[in-house]
Amino acid sequence: MPGLFQVAATSPVLIMVGILMFDGIRKIDLSSMASTIPAILLIIIMPFTYSIANGIAFGLMFYVIIQVTLGKAREVHPVLYVLVVLFMLKYVAL
Repeated sequence: MPGLFQVAATSPVLIMVGILMFDGIRKIDLSSMASTIPAILLIIIMPFTYSIANGIAFGLMFYVIIQVTLGKAREVHPVLYVLVVLFMLKYVAL
């Protein structure tokens, strides 16, 4: 059962990452929903998908989408646009 072993091996690591993220949660600017929503999605998606990479990917995607929606597209670094396109292609191709 390789799937069961994978979950058993990765779960403790994700729990430790979650614990370490509590320090970063204090630094989230709660007055700005544009940064709060992606950060909370990132924190929620990691344990549900058993993947740190998925959490980071969805956090980045939602950050860029929210910034573009708010008309702050110029404030987003161009590298983030490239990453978001690649992440979206990855999830669409699945």
